[in-house]
Amino acid sequence: MTLRPLVLLPLLFAAACSDKGGTGSDTDVSGDTDVAAVRDPDPDVNTYVPDGFRPKAPVRLIFLGDSITAGSGASKTSLQYTSLLQENDASRWQGYNKVDLESMYSTITDVIDVSVGGATTATLKSQQIPALKQQLGTLPVEGETIIVFTIGGNDAQGALNPFANAQQVINSAFKNMDAVIDQLTDPAVFAETPHIYATNIYEPSGGVGKSSCFMGIDYAAKLPVLDDYNARLTALGEERGFSVVDLHGQFLDHNVNAEDASNPNYDADDATNWFYDDCIHPNDRGHHELRRLFAAAIDGVVVEQDIPKK
Repeated sequence: MTLRPLVLLPLLFAAACSDKGGTGSDTDVSGDTDVAAVRDPDPDVNTYVPDGFRPKAPVRLIFLGDSITAGSGASKTSLQYTSLLQENDASRWQGYNKVDLESMYSTITDVIDVSVGGATTATLKSQQIPALKQQLGTLPVEGETIIVFTIGGNDAQGALNPFANAQQVINSAFKNMDAVIDQLTDPAVFAETPHIYATNIYEPSGGVGKSSCFMGIDYAAKLPVLDDYNARLTALGEERGFSVVDLHGQFLDHNVNAEDASNPNYDADDATNWFYDDCIHPNDRGHHELRRLFAAAIDGVVVEQDIPKK
């Protein structure tokens, strides 16, 4: 079974965004692996998944969100995290053929992607979810649904603007996310409460707030505001019963300063940068790692660190 999006809205990239361009632990890849090493789970990665949250027989997969989900940074469509999550590209990622939804479930028949480059939490609420409802057709829809999305990065860019009130921007983003969860768990839309997997916000400096990105602007003083948003989002997931996928923690050691041994989050075993050249989107390795991160959350396992040979 090959899962392909039934609906794909045009990609509308914000001016700030460029259009260039597993799971871990318990997945058995014996006899089908090209992984050089597998290490203990990364202590920086703290994805929240509610107890007993693993889908049983989902019939529907929905992608929402921003340009990361729309595929920016990946060199080709099959290497976008949304494609890899549906069906692994073994020509690029040997050893991960069981780290996709095709392997986990044979029940998914409908895939809808309404992600849009440049999306914010506000436009997710006001534009994408109405577009999703239109594509779903007669409501409420029946059957188990998985909803996957990345969001918040464009809100964060607004917050990190030197002239912005960062806390005010982040407070608005959090309020929007609360409303988004209201919309997605409305029984008038989905007869069965969907399994929601939403990322928190990452940033490319490795926790120091300054790099070659963004004209060298030092935003270290605003990093606590992003940390506050991520912590509040996890608390919201715990309260409302959805998964908060730790994009921030997964990419922390693999920032644009990844080869700098003086960076506080330097990873000597795998000093690789997972960000694309624009410092906003994941590169091919980053899309692969994001796929692994989502797959781990859906499968209900912790994500291990690994070092692909290529």
